[in-house]
Amino acid sequence: MFNTITDPAYQDSATLLDGTMLPIDLKDGLTLGSVTYKTVVLRQLTAGDVQDASEASERLVATPTGDLALVSSPARMGREMLRRQVARLKDDNGGKFDGPLEPEDMARLTVTDLRALQMGVGILDAHVEKAVEAMGKRGRPDAGSAAPADAGSAAGQPG
Repeated sequence: MFNTITDPAYQDSATLLDGTMLPIDLKDGLTLGSVTYKTVVLRQLTAGDVQDASEASERLVATPTGDLALVSSPARMGREMLRRQVARLKDDNGGKFDGPLEPEDMARLTVTDLRALQMGVGILDAHVEKAVEAMGKRGRPDAGSAAPADAGSAAGQPG
């Protein structure tokens, strides 16, 4: 289905399902129980996902002075966000497994399949950035194409 996920040009041609979900084919597949899933459907993160991932990435540790400190691991944060972006898995027989994945399931992915998921997340992030950028431009004239401001007032507004 999407064998070109590792091609950077894929980002421009990716088709999101319902505008927010992206199917990714796994080269090696992820086996849960006796079923091997070959497709992952990724979804965009919500604010709640980011908050939950942030909390899950924190650990209480003892400092050299004996005090306790709450520290966050960027690697754990990334894993926690990615596992929450897995909306569902699909097998070749129409079977489905709803996400998110558990950390142990994420650890079963091959490096090749993990890279495909990370690239898929990059595509979703790029689509979000483009949407935010477009919203910022909505209703604004292109730079330099607006009529000159009215010289009669400082703000170009009729006075």
